[in-house]
Amino acid sequence: GMKKVNVAKDGNYFFASVAQYMVLNKEIIMQSMPTFFSTCGIQEVLEVSTMIKRLRELLVREWKDHQHDYEGYIVSSDITEEIQLFLQNGYFDCELGNTMVLGLSNAIGIPFIVFSSMPHNPVINV
Repeated sequence: GMKKVNVAKDGNYFFASVAQYMVLNKEIIMQSMPTFFSTCGIQEVLEVSTMIKRLRELLVREWKDHQHDYEGYIVSSDITEEIQLFLQNGYFDCELGNTMVLGLSNAIGIPFIVFSSMPHNPVINV
């Protein structure tokens, strides 16, 4: 089942949530998708802090490699500059940050389900 897990409010909270899920469910993921981790460039599932860094790197690579797919989400800033800023641990507060879920979903090839506090849209499938 699902349970709420608290993560630090350090700018890595999205990556921490995904990393914790991967670490806690490593065996289930490997049984159902045996090549998942190697396909997305994760050689082994390590501790959460290491996975956070790796997931951030994968997202930045996705944005760089497919920049044209994300340019439409950027209105008032330079996408290349924003991508570079995301290399910094804890950075997330910019227009490109709005595409983190979509970008990581594309980068690792799995869909995400986001539970939001918006009453008219409590569940978002990405």
